[in-house]
Amino acid sequence: MDYHEKLRLFLKSKNLSQKEMSRRLDVSPTMLGRYFMGTAEFSSVFVHKLMMEFPDVDLRYIFSESEENLLKVEEAKSIYYKEQGENMITQIDSIQKQLSKLKKELAQFCHNK
Repeated sequence: MDYHEKLRLFLKSKNLSQKEMSRRLDVSPTMLGRYFMGTAEFSSVFVHKLMMEFPDVDLRYIFSESEENLLKVEEAKSIYYKEQGENMITQIDSIQKQLSKLKKELAQFCHNK
């Protein structure tokens, strides 16, 4: 089974129309149809969007037929994990700022009692 058939089956399992799926993946319905038919080569950007929207997708299974496909999967994964790490750092910074503010408010409250 080719990658485009595996991809089509995976996305069909999500019970979404092609129009809705293309909206969620931020690609045109025409381009998504071309991916499904195997008439267009996907990019690592597309794989990254697929990972972001559907974290449960088994990319190695879908794209395992060629070394070139697997390289695109690995590139997309590195982008995904880098973004996830950056998001976590941003969240941790925000939490630390909130904690600092709460500590100051608590100290002020205890001082005023």
